[in-house]
Amino acid sequence: MARRIRPHITVGYKPIEVEDLAALVERQTAALSPFRAGLGRPATWPDGGIYLPIVDLEGGFLRLRSALAELEQPTGIRYAPHVTLVHPHVGNSLLAAAWDSLSAEASPEGQFIVNTLSVITERPNVWEVTASISLDDASTAAP
Repeated sequence: MARRIRPHITVGYKPIEVEDLAALVERQTAALSPFRAGLGRPATWPDGGIYLPIVDLEGGFLRLRSALAELEQPTGIRYAPHVTLVHPHVGNSLLAAAWDSLSAEASPEGQFIVNTLSVITERPNVWEVTASISLDDASTAAP
């Protein structure tokens, strides 16, 4: 999976089908400013994936999810911002070995500033950044 998609924080999945998703994301997030966040301890999903939950230090992810809510198809899943470490599709033996290693690690330390949103589109064999939106001035740029 690491060859298919670069590291990122997932804040949503399954966007609605629109002509220009990047322009719509830009409009919906125009009032947002950069915000601080952190990473939580490794955790697992019921289907076996391993992730780091995002610690929303200033409520920025809550505001971001609220701004983007109408752009997402209803899935019935409560989607929390996270960094995927091991995707569920790698298989149980790799997941078990990864969990044994990761669960013994200390929680990641530090904070970071979220100042850019990326619209990522799944293509055959790769997930591609199709637009980057700066929260500093809400301008859209090609990746």
